[in-house]
Amino acid sequence: MTAVVYERGPLARLAAINASPDATSYLSGLDVSGRDATGRRLIASGWVRSNCASTWNGKYIRIDQLSGSSVKNLLARDLYAHDRYGAYTVAVQVQRDVVTFRYDGGIENPDLLFTPAVARYRIVQGRAVREVPIALTRAGFIQEWLSMTDADPKIWAEPQAIGMRATVAPAVEKHGFDWANVAHCDGSPPVWEVAVRLHDLDKIYVFRISGARATELRMVSIGEKLTESCVPEDITNNLTSLGSELPE
Repeated sequence: MTAVVYERGPLARLAAINASPDATSYLSGLDVSGRDATGRRLIASGWVRSNCASTWNGKYIRIDQLSGSSVKNLLARDLYAHDRYGAYTVAVQVQRDVVTFRYDGGIENPDLLFTPAVARYRIVQGRAVREVPIALTRAGFIQEWLSMTDADPKIWAEPQAIGMRATVAPAVEKHGFDWANVAHCDGSPPVWEVAVRLHDLDKIYVFRISGARATELRMVSIGEKLTESCVPEDITNNLTSLGSELPE
């Protein structure tokens, strides 16, 4: 329920970080930075809200700044994540002013329930600013970009896609979807075309995503028709191109 951080030499208590007060929670990952030039430290933690009923227990992350004996919260947000076994459900790493959380992020699709996911922040003038990569897979990129509330989606998209997001995001959330088509399209830059079919509606949305690396992923456009010149993949029994972790 509470994480207490100590310094080894000389032994001294630095801070106590409390879990969320609205549920029974346990610590799932923690890391602490060294002191910066001003003597401050960053404490990053991942938590699981346990209800003992599902591998989709609530998850959340937080970043706190320690200055002397004073603790200031810089970030606290929920994650849509799946429990992991044999590893921290939310793994945490702090490198100077950059904090990285890794977990299995949920995908609202019955054929691909979750994929490797990341949330990375740089601390700038006391603020936690979201940084690339915002996702580690193409499926995760679609999920995160449509649902993100902790950063401006315009940073990772072209204007046409931004214009469509206001319509597409609530429709996908309300109806759910199946993967309809995945294709590779030539061009400069080349793009992946990922089409989803909304449940209960005779409607598809086609996401055109550029970037071969996780740090390069960008939503180029969102349409309602497949591009005939793109080369489709057989996704009947294999969703590797959507769910596999990309290099950073």
